Amino acid sequence: MAVLAAGVPTLLDLNSQTNPDGTQATPIEMLNQANELIPDVYWELGNLPTGHRTTVRTSLPTVTSRQLNAGVTPGKSTTDQFTDSCAILEAYSVIDKVLVESAPNPAGYRMNERAAFMEAFGQKFTNLFFYGNSITTPSDFTGLSPRYNDLDGLTGPSMIDAGGSSTDNFSMWLIGHGPRAVAGIYMKGGQAGLVVEDKGEKMWQTSTTLGASTSALRAYIEWYEWTCGLSVRDWRYAIRIANISKADAVGLTGDQELTDYSTFLLNMMVLAFHKLPKNTSGVRLAYYCNRTIAYALHIMALNKASSQLTVETVAGKPVTMFLGIPVRTVDQLTTEATPVTTGTVSI
Repeated sequence: MAVLAAGVPTLLDLNSQTNPDGTQATPIEMLNQANELIPDVYWELGNLPTGHRTTVRTSLPTVTSRQLNAGVTPGKSTTDQFTDSCAILEAYSVIDKVLVESAPNPAGYRMNERAAFMEAFGQKFTNLFFYGNSITTPSDFTGLSPRYNDLDGLTGPSMIDAGGSSTDNFSMWLIGHGPRAVAGIYMKGGQAGLVVEDKGEKMWQTSTTLGASTSALRAYIEWYEWTCGLSVRDWRYAIRIANISKADAVGLTGDQELTDYSTFLLNMMVLAFHKLPKNTSGVRLAYYCNRTIAYALHIMALNKASSQLTVETVAGKPVTMFLGIPVRTVDQLTTEATPVTTGTVSI
């Protein structure tokens, strides 16, 4: 007989979301992360059916200083094009009709499941934004790290080596979001963001394996899709501070060490700021780091060690700011096992 896939909820799952008095429980979302990237991303419809082609100028015309009665050789600029592809992130929520209708609050039970799916999509997109690699995983889109992975490569001038050489380093990013900088793209026929469709009560085939026996059940089905990609129109608007030593960060034992480490980070952040193009009009800037770095910067801001590092209240929440640029916490910026060096192949 056909067997339901492991991804389909069971009575055990229902019981785990039911209070002792029989009412619908609200799960404590301990798997949720702080990924403050998504609200900053500038989104644009790709100019190709499944992606976007960007044209960049690669050289300027030659200007000649001529003498009287001497001719001038005509000149021209040159351009090049590169293409970025989208990934299709997709999922189904399939819950047996009887299971849903057995819940104390059927709508609440389904809403709890929807919240989990939305969190999972957010984590997946954020991970791909920084680490996706369509060469190693063709179904993914290519994120920032594979593009900024060679200190002597094309994007080398937009990279900073913080000196860590072990296998547990961090990266911090300064990113400018905008139509001529770094942009999220989506496929034609799609939209900017997660699409959620409640299919209602439908028949669901319980096995799709070729040649396997199949059966069907009545289930409540929701479909999720996000066609998304990354287009780096001008690589100068993404700065990677690579090789930040994790050991140095977590080994801090006193206020002075924390201050010294934070000062080191600030120096790297100032250097990153000055690697940006001078024209940042229409570009939304933000620093992105993990919790360890965010903590060090927050403490230093509270200690008022730097007049350019502050904590401000934005929409009722404290936000660390440096040079007027917000510092965002991204849990998907994980420990990086391979230090960024020279000679690494960049995409």
